Amino acid sequence: TQPWTARLENGTWKKYQITNWPWHWDFSGGGTLNFAIRLGSVTRENDGNLTQAFSHIKFGNGTWSIDPKNLSATGKLQRETIPPSLLKVEGTFPGLGVRLLEDTGQNNVIDTRYVLRWETLASNRDQPRPKPYPPPSMLRVYTIKI
Repeated sequence: TQPWTARLENGTWKKYQITNWPWHWDFSGGGTLNFAIRLGSVTRENDGNLTQAFSHIKFGNGTWSIDPKNLSATGKLQRETIPPSLLKVEGTFPGLGVRLLEDTGQNNVIDTRYVLRWETLASNRDQPRPKPYPPPSMLRVYTIKI
């Protein structure tokens, strides 16, 4: 399974394959899917370079540098966008995990990212869970300087 991106060139949308991962994600079934691949938008940085955040169940996560000509990933940037302290589970209920949602990088604040953080159980493919349920967790917004 490969991520693709596209751009408008001479009035036509042209598709570009970003990676050559040797792995296939069979996304099928009912209920809530466990996403094996997540992609951020391609972003033009302040220096003009293109980047794209990604998360992959087998190949980890990070931020690619994107070639502006063919829109392929040219390398993984060494970028610490999420402090490790945000990944630590605070709740004591068994099975809780941290969930994060980063902004799209399109705001008017330079060198700043916003991250939503909450704790919950893993997806259950829309099946009911037996009691007891975990208590509510706090939904927080973090401002991170990059």
